[in-house]
Amino acid sequence: AIFTAQQKFQIISGLGLVMGRKERLILHGGISMGQVQGALGRFKDDGTEMYNLGDNPVVPMENKFRFGYFFGFTYNITGFKINNKP
Repeated sequence: AIFTAQQKFQIISGLGLVMGRKERLILHGGISMGQVQGALGRFKDDGTEMYNLGDNPVVPMENKFRFGYFFGFTYNITGFKINNKP
């Protein structure tokens, strides 16, 4: 779960795949979901802008619940050492 600076709650869920023992490659990915704010309808079907902002440059906004995805990878080049000294 993620809380943004504006206290909007978002959820991420995913899986990871670890390959290797000392020098490891980790691949991870999944879905994200949450409330986002976006412009209310951007363009008409012919590609022209829907809004004539004129003297008041305020774009109408709306809140939407959206789904997205994420993907990442990590490579550990140093390996790790276990210190067996008491």
